[in-house]
Amino acid sequence: MVDNGSLTKGIELVSHSVRAEILIALAERIQEDPRDQALRFAQLRKRVGHDDPGNFNYHLQRLRGNLVEKRDGGYQLSDVGHHFVAILLSGRFDPDTRLEFPDVKTRCLVCGTSSEITYRDGMLRTMCDDGHSTVLNVGPELLDSHPVSEALNIAFRRTLLEAKSMTDGVCPHCEGATAGTVTREEDKPVSVLYEWVCENCGTFLQHSAGGSVLFHPAVVSFCYRHDVDVFERAWDVMARDVESGGVKSEDPLNVRVAIRLGDDTLVVTLDDTATVVDVARDKEL
Repeated sequence: MVDNGSLTKGIELVSHSVRAEILIALAERIQEDPRDQALRFAQLRKRVGHDDPGNFNYHLQRLRGNLVEKRDGGYQLSDVGHHFVAILLSGRFDPDTRLEFPDVKTRCLVCGTSSEITYRDGMLRTMCDDGHSTVLNVGPELLDSHPVSEALNIAFRRTLLEAKSMTDGVCPHCEGATAGTVTREEDKPVSVLYEWVCENCGTFLQHSAGGSVLFHPAVVSFCYRHDVDVFERAWDVMARDVESGGVKSEDPLNVRVAIRLGDDTLVVTLDDTATVVDVARDKEL
């Protein structure tokens, strides 16, 4: 359950511009010298450009213990502070960032046809002519530092790793407990979907059977034997080589996924909790 009191306190803690500037100044110090991260009070106040020492100290002390630590050499970000500043500086708070990639196409994860890629509202989106779409949470910094095709693979890999954590019962964002269900959509191209929600922060994640097995050791090994690095090319492998064959049995529910590389096929079977219950090569079928 979300603790409304803690949530309100956390938002209030970082709501003042001086506190945000303190956090950013400490983050910039890390970039300058990761081995000597701390800034003394006078150094930090000078960087922030605050004229009132007493008022500045008030805001600094409000951050201590949660986002800022005091060490012998001065003040520096805590681990939680690092995470918070990373979100601040990721560009996700800029609603005006909209990007089009007219010269770049990718494969649709559902039907394999050509899909367009766009970016808006902090989301990298793909859409094919049949209306199948995929949405990935991405900060614009990733698109500044990588070509969009690489960014797509990176973001998809991260999403699958987050899904693995959710499947294991741990939220990748707040570390709260997760609960899962399986959804059947017989009239859709992807007929079985696994859904997970965090019981603490409410993070919701939905993925297909194919996405559930892509980083399974048997699949990783199978791809590696075919000179395919599934971690490096997660999107490409999912779109090109993974075939979700649908329901293998109803009671108990078993879902079949085939990974085809050349003339070789690996078939993976999952149960209703997205747990792999069987792995077989085509010659064993």
